[in-house]
Amino acid sequence: MKLNRLIDIIFILLNRQNITANELAERFNVSVRTIYRDIDTLSECGVPIYTSKGYMGGISLMEGFTLSKAFLTEEERENIIFALETLQITRSPDSDQALEKLSSLFKVKQQDWICIDYVPWGSETNNLTNLKDVKRGILQHRYVSFDYVNTRNEKAFRTVEPLQLIFKEHSWYLKSWDTNKKDFRMFKLIRMRNFKVTDRVFDSTVVHEQIQPSSDELKRRPVVKVTLEFTEAALYRLYDNYNYEDVIRNENGTYTVVAEYAEDDWLYGYILSFGRNVKVIEPAYIRDIIISKIQEMVKLYNQYDS
Repeated sequence: MKLNRLIDIIFILLNRQNITANELAERFNVSVRTIYRDIDTLSECGVPIYTSKGYMGGISLMEGFTLSKAFLTEEERENIIFALETLQITRSPDSDQALEKLSSLFKVKQQDWICIDYVPWGSETNNLTNLKDVKRGILQHRYVSFDYVNTRNEKAFRTVEPLQLIFKEHSWYLKSWDTNKKDFRMFKLIRMRNFKVTDRVFDSTVVHEQIQPSSDELKRRPVVKVTLEFTEAALYRLYDNYNYEDVIRNENGTYTVVAEYAEDDWLYGYILSFGRNVKVIEPAYIRDIIISKIQEMVKLYNQYDS
């Protein structure tokens, strides 16, 4: 994490007269070029840092410099602390150390005014244990492998180049490059099993084309515009799932939502999850599919009739 590295560089220089770029690069496991970019960043932020050549040369702070909170406004300091507090949900020990250092430096007391918990209700914390391993695979440029089940209920063993962790719509996803399919894929972490970071390293300097926003499940699926009418009882879920302005109140007290969905079993299950509190207005063929599925459910339960 660049922020944590910048902070550590300052603390190292406060305790040492000078240090070489090679030493810093080795310590942080980055390139010398990256260290020099960090030095430029610190200089732009007002830190009196300079480099010197020759014997006893290296990177140094101006003599008499003490790290001050003066070059950051109070709001900026609070925002940095908040960002690190938010980052703690990834269980990163680096963020804990940086938070402790900066809180002390900025004289900002850590307050429990916000709690961010990405574990679903009723789930165990270990559902997110993959996060740390995924991060390791991304930063160390190592292939990762896992068993996966997509929304079509297809099971497969996947080995991919991990590129980026994404949190979107209540869930963690992994953007990756699938070498077998020669295409970008996005996988939902909670559907992964037997996740492993392999010893095989991929070439991170290879520049792939822009990562596509579609996931493995969404790719190439047809999209349909659906008009749904909901009862008042479903209002809280509508505000959970849609923008306020997209939920239209009707004169009869119902609510209409028009939205585009990838057409698959997830859509049908989503509509059915509202029970008697939703009607499909259009398209008619989606309404017919829902009716057919309801009839199948009735048939399933009719076998228990005495």
